[in-house]
Amino acid sequence: MCFWEGSGLKSMVTRKVKVGLIMPALQVVTEPLYYEIAGKECEFFTTRLYLGGTNVEDYIEMEKMLPRAVQELASAQVDIMAYCCTASGAILGYEEEQHNCRLFEEKTKIPMTTTMVAVVDALKFLKVKRIVLLSPYIQVVNKVEVDFFEKNGFEIVKDAGQGIVDGSAISRVTPAEITQFALENWDETADAMFLSCMNWHAIRSVAEIEQEIGKPVITSHSATLWKVLNMMGKNLRSPQNGKWLFA
Repeated sequence: MCFWEGSGLKSMVTRKVKVGLIMPALQVVTEPLYYEIAGKECEFFTTRLYLGGTNVEDYIEMEKMLPRAVQELASAQVDIMAYCCTASGAILGYEEEQHNCRLFEEKTKIPMTTTMVAVVDALKFLKVKRIVLLSPYIQVVNKVEVDFFEKNGFEIVKDAGQGIVDGSAISRVTPAEITQFALENWDETADAMFLSCMNWHAIRSVAEIEQEIGKPVITSHSATLWKVLNMMGKNLRSPQNGKWLFA
């Protein structure tokens, strides 16, 4: 039995959900974006983990600080926690992330999810199998994500990364640039497109890309928010941020 079952969550209908976000320290996109999209439904409380670079080893080192971040948010008595780092989830793996969430739930009695768990669950919800995977990452990190999805039963028909080495620079890529990058790399044989990274303004490109390709576009932000609200028994109508997830 999950800790949130039968725990009086129906009483949340009249109040905002307190969402605890754990994210890399350089991430600056998520909080203002989530308040804009879901500020009427949620309050967001954040703790951060230092990320020293964009190589695989940097994400592994950052992961060591996760228990401290969970403890901090638990002391704030949030309703749910979300670990918001796509790349670290791909490195760790779906089963291991789920396992860690269960361990943290046992300790804190607070439900928890992660971005990559949310992405996989969103893709399964949409019955997607063949994916175009795009990111701002360097190729070695993109390859880790390709392996992650293939291990979880998806086919990557095409992948591309922008090759950005400076993690802070990712947040400065404009939605127009992301849209152009996405349309240039679309493959008509895919069922959907996944735009990876929580420090990338990809969700602001979703409406235009979906209109052009006629298929679902899932982002790290949209999947994580969808999963959090779903676990709390809430829905969000925000089709401009993904008409398949938020219709």
